Amino acid sequence: MSNLLKEEEKDITVSNLIDTSRIDKSKINFVEAGTGTGKTFWALKTLPSQLKNIRPEQVLFVTSRSITKYQQLIDEEYKDIVRGLDNNSQLGLNNYANFYNALMYKETNAIGTCYDNIERERIAHMVTYNFFKFMLEDNISILNKFRLIVLDEFHSMLTDTFNKEAQYVYDIMIMLLDKNKEMQREIFGLKKHEDLIIVGMSATTDDFKYDRQLKKLINNLLDTPYYKYKIIESISLITSELYLDDVIKKSKGKTLFMSASAKDSVKFANKYHKARAIVSRTNKDNLRTDDMDKLEDYICKYKKLPDEVDILIGTSCIREGFEFTINNNIENIIVESSDPVAIKQFIGRYRGNIKNLYILNSRALNGIINSKDKNKKPTYAQRQHYYEFRELVNKESFTWFTHFTNIVQKKDNESLYKRIDKKDNDSFIEYIKDNWLNVLIYTDEQKNEIISHAHSLGIRGKDRNELTFNYLTNIIVNSGINVNKTKPRINGKRPRAIEFI
Repeated sequence: MSNLLKEEEKDITVSNLIDTSRIDKSKINFVEAGTGTGKTFWALKTLPSQLKNIRPEQVLFVTSRSITKYQQLIDEEYKDIVRGLDNNSQLGLNNYANFYNALMYKETNAIGTCYDNIERERIAHMVTYNFFKFMLEDNISILNKFRLIVLDEFHSMLTDTFNKEAQYVYDIMIMLLDKNKEMQREIFGLKKHEDLIIVGMSATTDDFKYDRQLKKLINNLLDTPYYKYKIIESISLITSELYLDDVIKKSKGKTLFMSASAKDSVKFANKYHKARAIVSRTNKDNLRTDDMDKLEDYICKYKKLPDEVDILIGTSCIREGFEFTINNNIENIIVESSDPVAIKQFIGRYRGNIKNLYILNSRALNGIINSKDKNKKPTYAQRQHYYEFRELVNKESFTWFTHFTNIVQKKDNESLYKRIDKKDNDSFIEYIKDNWLNVLIYTDEQKNEIISHAHSLGIRGKDRNELTFNYLTNIIVNSGINVNKTKPRINGKRPRAIEFI
């Protein structure tokens, strides 16, 4: 492929690919595409401009994270066409009353009555799912007044089980569209606006196959998901946190790391050189700091990591919240998850190609699956991902990686996929040299101590069977250390002993 053609491909956006004649007002019109493909621009500017007699207050853009909303509102590309909507007087965003009055006005001409000039110049209004729930609970009939609702990061309503507000919005959207829920609509006083278009956008639809109700309501506007970014060198499965240190130590370039918990994010940030953590502003353990505020503001403003930061660590709060432009020297993505949706979303934080993707076995999901707490119930999709992940670990099967085939540069190349669970024999041999050379080993306590240390290094028995001292002896012999087997007289007895020399 010529360089000219590659440059032309880079300029293609979803606005060039979507045929608006395919829009179905009875369904969720879905756009599956990666970051940097122009989804937001198409939804905020291209599509509204193509609709007739539409007022700005009739267009609502819903996103999953406050930080996403903030970053869009200060983005040079969008700040003049979208207005943040809120009801917080402390932040100076208590513009909901004006918006509501304008929206409920019956005329459909372009001038929004009850709105000041600044508001009327905007093409769309942006809210989080949390605030959209507030709007619906305040007056659910408001849905009858919209002409275009864009549900960004659509997957979050399915995957973010902790976000009850997003799930509430999802239920209302399904009720609005599903023909089998006519009775529920009557109870709520809902009647879908005949000109209302609902758009869903995400970089993944992996979870849709697990939701029969949703699947029949999806109208894909793209025949093939469109991604600009690719993984170009390796996708590696880190089967245990034991191998994480080695991965980070050997990695070149900057790294984005999505950890499973806020506490772990802070722990890793304190552990690694030039690493920083960002946790949610509402973190219940009060782990949020002023330095995190400053770092977050810097990233939102400049869309890059500061020079003094090589590793950014966070939870799902940064899964959709940040955007990094190319030429950031970001080469590695580490994700502690077994959910392809979360992984693909996090990869998309960087708008360029990623050299290496590392998937770290999720202790958090493992805890949910095996929890005795009846209140901790994983979704069907989570269970599926968990068992697929375990199958991958136990059976050396790479079928789980089919979720990522459309974002790899070399498709159908199995050498791209690797497992990082090589036994740390080198460290074990160093341990033996430092502690057990020329020492008679004959007691169970001595052998158990050596076995325990081997376990701590991630060494497992043959075919993952129980680790034995004889198995470890073979590893030691194969490293070039000699072994002397003897029966010395000790306290009047002659036990079987072994000596590494």
